[in-house]
Amino acid sequence: MKHKIVELFIYLSFFLVGGIVIFYGNWVGIFFIFFSIWPIIKTKILARILAKIKKTRSKWAIRSSSFWFDGFLFIGSPPLREIRRFAALSRSLDIIYNYFGSFGIEPKYIKQDWWVHLTNLDLINRIIKQWTDFWMQMPIAEDVRERLNIVSNEIFEFIKKSDKNEIKILSLAGGSNQDILMAVSRLQKERDGIQKKVFLVTVEPDGVFGIRRFRELQKLFKIDQNFFSYQEIRKKISLESKKGKRITDILKTENIDINSFDIISCIGLGDYIFGKDKLKTFFSLLDHEAKLTLVANVSDNYIERFFLHILIQWPYMQYLNFQTFWSLVRDVFNKKSVSIIATKNGIFNVAIIKK
Repeated sequence: MKHKIVELFIYLSFFLVGGIVIFYGNWVGIFFIFFSIWPIIKTKILARILAKIKKTRSKWAIRSSSFWFDGFLFIGSPPLREIRRFAALSRSLDIIYNYFGSFGIEPKYIKQDWWVHLTNLDLINRIIKQWTDFWMQMPIAEDVRERLNIVSNEIFEFIKKSDKNEIKILSLAGGSNQDILMAVSRLQKERDGIQKKVFLVTVEPDGVFGIRRFRELQKLFKIDQNFFSYQEIRKKISLESKKGKRITDILKTENIDINSFDIISCIGLGDYIFGKDKLKTFFSLLDHEAKLTLVANVSDNYIERFFLHILIQWPYMQYLNFQTFWSLVRDVFNKKSVSIIATKNGIFNVAIIKK
């Protein structure tokens, strides 16, 4: 509850600024203007100008987006800055997933003692650490971790209950595929001598960090290579059939039959396909012989939009509320069983499609 109250305060402060300045016109109004409106000017205007001058991305052109986020106390928080700089990429999600060590590992580039040597003042370091902890417990971060757990658990349960000796999984833009590796690791610990092999085909456009982290996580989760094997395909996925970027076209070039997979997982990619008709077309490309298909979307939450697109500079996404997403998925996978799990704060919806 405390996080939602602070979210609402920061969000509404943008609308309160005008009233404060008009009716009081004093230093209080100036303070609110600087700390509230400045992030919009900085991320939407200044960052783009500097990006053109420096010939880089707008997220990298500025050191921080706001005093309220990764520029706290003008010193800044490295974990929050890393999340903003690599927003929408697996490097950013790696921090959100593993910041608290919830799954027994830590982020690749952020260690547990990251805050100790920020400054020579221990008190300042601790305050920035607490501020970062606070943000990492915000509803959106909480729901990102819960989405990871939901998907991992569904994959685990499917493999555990399957009577097949080998399970084939297709992962689309899964980054480090931590959800799948968590499921495999858990299966290894709980299988009680049941020997099942898992073969993963991962189609990943974010090849630099995602694939390297995927290989590293196999060691951290102690994945048995006799039990688990994989094939990497580094290609961008889209609806452009003429350029061979549709998933069916990509797999054909690798002589892989999409109907051979038991599980198809596509979590997050659909958020960046705009227009309901286009999203339907994309999902229809996943409607094949898989016994389990997992897709997800980000729900229509206006407060979270502010934090994502202003403070974190996250790319814009296709927002769909629960009912709209439910109807869309049901229309596409109309011959299969469809259920949807909403994360705790209602920010993400995960569709579980079974044949």
